[in-house]
Amino acid sequence: MSVTLRTANPADEAGLSELLESAFERPDRESHFVQLLAAHHPSFDPGLSLVASSDGEMSGYALFLPREILIRGVRVPLAVAAPLGVPPKFRGHGIGRTLVSTGLAALADRGLRGAIAIGAPDYYGDIGFASAFDLHVVDARAENLPAPDESAGWRAITSEDLEALCRLQEESYEHASGTEHRLACPVEWDGQAPGSHALAIGAPGDPHAYLRFRVREELEVMECCANDADSVRAILAFIHQLICEHGRARALVHVPPETRTSTTLLHRGAILEHTTFGGGSMLAITDLPGLMEDLAPWWAPVLGESSFSIGFAGSPCRLDASGSAPRVTEGRAKHHLEVPSPALPGLLTGQRSARELLFDPVVRHQSGLSPEGQALACRLFPRNSSMWTYSPAFELVDA
Repeated sequence: MSVTLRTANPADEAGLSELLESAFERPDRESHFVQLLAAHHPSFDPGLSLVASSDGEMSGYALFLPREILIRGVRVPLAVAAPLGVPPKFRGHGIGRTLVSTGLAALADRGLRGAIAIGAPDYYGDIGFASAFDLHVVDARAENLPAPDESAGWRAITSEDLEALCRLQEESYEHASGTEHRLACPVEWDGQAPGSHALAIGAPGDPHAYLRFRVREELEVMECCANDADSVRAILAFIHQLICEHGRARALVHVPPETRTSTTLLHRGAILEHTTFGGGSMLAITDLPGLMEDLAPWWAPVLGESSFSIGFAGSPCRLDASGSAPRVTEGRAKHHLEVPSPALPGLLTGQRSARELLFDPVVRHQSGLSPEGQALACRLFPRNSSMWTYSPAFELVDA
């Protein structure tokens, strides 16, 4: 089957909504999602909105949305690959693979280092993605929570709140690799999916707590941020209120372990559940040297006067912190860690650690690290909380 690709703005492309609804077999989800991003998201790039055609008929679609994602405390330019859809009649011809490989190749021209995707690891793993982000969920029950306070004053978010919410979210999630750098625009904060709600507490323009929840089979708090202990307590009391109002036994609170809310819940006896999504929350790295240059504020202070290299896909990436500025070059250093390709994204986000990799005798043999080099590798690549904190717009396609 002959396949051609072109770029297209969903706002101007007749038939794209029908294509997406055929590909995902559900109305008003992915089709509405791409229209929403195209019309309202400041980062939407029509050049990363790709349509495939086969024999004159649209046969697939892929969108890459540029984002800044916090990795090891540093903002990194990446893209989110969603949605990717091919209608059933066109599957099995490599159209999805062609769309993704073309999109990934286009990222470098825009200074983007790779892309995030959530999907089937077997499929995405064959096109360059690997597990990089985990899911952390606190199982919160009524006995773990303060009494409901219906006078607390939770309210809808206004445009006056957006700048403050950006700062609040960044401060609350600063330790988690995968935290999005949110923008002060409504599409980044308003609940978009059916049953999804985003609320704040505090004066307009000065919110001191934010909470986004949705009601499906479970009551889920998808995100919450607070700037002090009283605000954390207000969040927990409101979660208790939601449990009562919706007749549920619990709420699942999706938050990284280091947030004020999660630590308070744990001290109250709630249970933290941690999963890798079965490897389904993934990152494809398309520009490793550029990514490591971005991440220099993380690795340079640890590296000091030493040099270190990472072996990946046969092209060693060398890190040097000595001199006037950190440098990233090609070549193998005295201290070298040979990283299997599927392990690299998780190693960089902190989902995996060098200590974990060095349990593998093949990695130890290929790396040839001395005891000094092994200790340096473990200091450079410790475990770190990793979780993609996606914005409300993505709930539209989070089935």
